[in-house]
Amino acid sequence: MSPGSYTNGQNRVMGMLLVDDSFELVLYQNLGQVTRAVLHSKRPLEIQNLLVGRGPEEVLELLARLYPIGGKAQVFAALLALEEAYGLHPNPYHHKARALLVHFENLAQTWVRVEQDWAKLLGNPAPVLPPVGLLEERLTRALYGDHPPFFFGDFTPKADVRVIGEVALEARTGLEERLLGTSLDLFLKWTQGQWAQWLENDSALGARVLRYYRQLPALKNPLVPILPWASEQEWHKVLSSADAVGMLYHPVLAGKPQETGAFARTEKSPLLQAYLKTNPNLAVSRVLARLVDLGQSLKFLSQGLEIAVASTGVSKKSGLGLAQVESARGRLVHRLRVEADKILQYQIISPQQWNLCPKGVFLQALVGVKGSDKPGLARLARAWSKALDPFLEMPVKILQEEEL
Repeated sequence: MSPGSYTNGQNRVMGMLLVDDSFELVLYQNLGQVTRAVLHSKRPLEIQNLLVGRGPEEVLELLARLYPIGGKAQVFAALLALEEAYGLHPNPYHHKARALLVHFENLAQTWVRVEQDWAKLLGNPAPVLPPVGLLEERLTRALYGDHPPFFFGDFTPKADVRVIGEVALEARTGLEERLLGTSLDLFLKWTQGQWAQWLENDSALGARVLRYYRQLPALKNPLVPILPWASEQEWHKVLSSADAVGMLYHPVLAGKPQETGAFARTEKSPLLQAYLKTNPNLAVSRVLARLVDLGQSLKFLSQGLEIAVASTGVSKKSGLGLAQVESARGRLVHRLRVEADKILQYQIISPQQWNLCPKGVFLQALVGVKGSDKPGLARLARAWSKALDPFLEMPVKILQEEEL
């Protein structure tokens, strides 16, 4: 059974209804204003130590079980790092086929999650789930037949181009009907005026949830930089430095936290650029970025095996491998060392470590929020968490500073 697979189509859909409930948010107030925001995590950051001493196949199986959200992205990052460490160069079509499945995972898991959450925010009944599980099954079979796609070794897919196109079209039609209420091509090319008219008047779920976020109290923009695409050499330098351990807990670049995820991927898109030239609302910009990011994932999917991917390089077997992969939640960085076919060292920087770190965009946006309505403040914090990362599901505790 391939990583992240399920026994039937319905279970595949239900398996995408995933949440990360490993955090608790504590907001400290003084004189009706949030002075501190602190996250407590139940997930051990030393999780990568579980991979040390294992062989490649064991690592892939364990990663798929440890990370149900973005599991294919995690396994793909591990595979790329392992292939570099072993000096392997998979067939280009195999490389593209795996990348295509990761793009579909990013689309499918996010789509299911936001459609459920947005309906709940608006007080609507939970919608019937989109058929993404069956689409994933068809796409995987069109690319690999009965062969598992994520494994340590090479493979030449015999792709069914017709089915890949059908899956892309069905996913696109579903997203247009269920979230946008308009053509994806038009949506991505809209001017600020066209987008504003859609936002004010359209009954599509995407427009209604943006109106919901717009009426919430505005959060300050902490101006956290966007995580750049650093070279492998730069990452090797950072992760082999004296600060390497700190990077795995509270990562920074150039001494600053970074933001990764949908907004980082779409900030330069025409629609986001048009909106950001106005007086942008922080949460609205992240929800809008989520819609644009879903659209871009569909664009990638529609390219099929013509999709552009980063070169796997021409490395020789060195025992050292590094990979960067975009997951639904943001950038993944995997770095590993192999010796005698066993993992000697494994380092993972996940999107949550960037976005949820003490000086990161999530917590810093909440500092300074005013209001004595504790239930309202808790709703605002939860809504902001969903705007930044739809997979977060956290309790919120509000304390007075004197309660310390």
